[in-house]
Amino acid sequence: MGIIHTGDGAGVSSTNSLPVTFGYTADSFSDTAVWPDSFTANRQVKGATTDKSIYITDIIISSVLTNTVTILDSGGTTLVRVTLAANTPFTKSWNTPKKVTVSLAVNVRTSVQAETTVSLDGFVK
Repeated sequence: MGIIHTGDGAGVSSTNSLPVTFGYTADSFSDTAVWPDSFTANRQVKGATTDKSIYITDIIISSVLTNTVTILDSGGTTLVRVTLAANTPFTKSWNTPKKVTVSLAVNVRTSVQAETTVSLDGFVK
């Protein structure tokens, strides 16, 4: 069995486990939006933050029909565009988060009339 040394001379093993903590900071977010209709105009999924950027770490998108879904900032820059088969979700996690320009919101646009769900996880900095 391997031992991880903590730096102070103490070892950590399965019988002397390392304490693990997990939590969200005040700057973390998890937003989900569901729309029952089509929209070619932008719909907001994450509001703008004054003098800060939104960083997207994870995304889940689904639609009940074949649909092209575009995630873009409120300035019009496309962050993600994906064409989905009906009832087939798209998931993506980024090791390097997608950065939204300072003080801009995150919007969504779809190509067809269909119930669409978009979930974003990330942080604001």
